[in-house]
Amino acid sequence: MSISSALNRIRLAIARALVGQVNDGGGLQTVQIGIQADVGRDQAERFQQYGMTSVPHAGAECVTLSVGGNTDHQVVINVDDRRYRMRGLETGEVAMYDDQGISIHLTRAGIVIRGAGKPIRMTDASEIELDSFVRVTRGLRVDGDVDLRGGKATHNGTDIGHQHKHDGVQEGDDISGTPVA
Repeated sequence: MSISSALNRIRLAIARALVGQVNDGGGLQTVQIGIQADVGRDQAERFQQYGMTSVPHAGAECVTLSVGGNTDHQVVINVDDRRYRMRGLETGEVAMYDDQGISIHLTRAGIVIRGAGKPIRMTDASEIELDSFVRVTRGLRVDGDVDLRGGKATHNGTDIGHQHKHDGVQEGDDISGTPVA
């Protein structure tokens, strides 16, 4: 091997590349990468952090390593996409985001979840426990039973849980009518 060939292998041991097509069907995701105009790979394995996964857009940027110095065996160790990256985070803040503006942002002031106009669903949980004050600013619809187990219910600061009566209601009757007092 010539010195220029050895230097070229060292130079390509760690490289920047552009992501092409992505195959997310296997145990490890594989990506097509373009390292230079004349150097590319079709099935580079992409290593991601355990518990986190994503499918990058074509044109995202990545860092590749040549396994054992072999430029024919590239692996992708990091992918970023400056077109969609959240900006302006404070030191120590963390965020998960996508290309549509949906994000979970762990800010210095608390957690901010942005749905970008799309629904946020919590599914297949046996229970959701909120140990906090809950404020609803745009409306609330409950499509199921409501079991209130607290000291009082108020409307505009007035206790309505034990103070009002319904006309002609017997113990155990449906009390969905309008209160009379």
